[in-house]
Amino acid sequence: SYIVIQNFDITAGYWSGANVNGAGNHDIHFIGNHFHNIGNRHYTVPSGATSYGIVGVYAGTATSNITFDGNEFNNIGRLPTSGQSTTDYNHDHGLYVYGGPYSIVNNIFHDQIAGWDIQISPGVHDTSILCNTFVGPNPNRDGLIVLWADTGLPNTNITIQNNIFYNARNYAIDSYQATEVNTLIDHNLVYGSPSGVINTSVISGSITVSNNISNTDPTFVNVAAQDYHLQAGSPAIDAGASVTDPHDFDGNSRPQGSGFDIGAYE
Repeated sequence: SYIVIQNFDITAGYWSGANVNGAGNHDIHFIGNHFHNIGNRHYTVPSGATSYGIVGVYAGTATSNITFDGNEFNNIGRLPTSGQSTTDYNHDHGLYVYGGPYSIVNNIFHDQIAGWDIQISPGVHDTSILCNTFVGPNPNRDGLIVLWADTGLPNTNITIQNNIFYNARNYAIDSYQATEVNTLIDHNLVYGSPSGVINTSVISGSITVSNNISNTDPTFVNVAAQDYHLQAGSPAIDAGASVTDPHDFDGNSRPQGSGFDIGAYE
């Protein structure tokens, strides 16, 4: 606990870039790191065996007060492997989190090899996902974030605000057995997802989806070059909610104009 991991290039891990999985880890900060090309290998899961996850960072059930600020996550996950089921690929993620609280702000997620950028697992609570840029798609499933919970271990107080979701398949956010308590999905910009933000009809509990901008190109500077700064006149400029986030991915102060910009860059 009380550890800061800052400005590292973390690559070529066999299973993960980092694990936070002890008995009661807390107050750990991942700041300005680049997690990339992790687990890029063929992974054959024997019939009847468990498929383990390949992740940028895994945080287990006993973790609390973990911050991810200004990191980049890309090219994480297993390669397509002959004979494997589609569900095997669902275990790979940029961030795979249990427990909480978490602060996930100003990060860039793009070009994952398998799985979701963030998996919110059963029992995650008091978690803010603010001002991130997600560029997809998940090659195997809908969404770039997945909400996973059940009635015994709901997701509680999850806030997803001021994020850009770019080219997620079908929906921007997916769900699995999701039972939500006070989840807010608000002031996000969604582009390239024909079904919109999230399918609330399959979610139980309390969830609010409000003030999101759908079917709107954020006009990045250069998607092909992975430059996700906003061009002048972008609809994401000054369009976000007022949140607790004093700086952007580059360290520039927020807000610069009349309101917060949506995405990792102000």
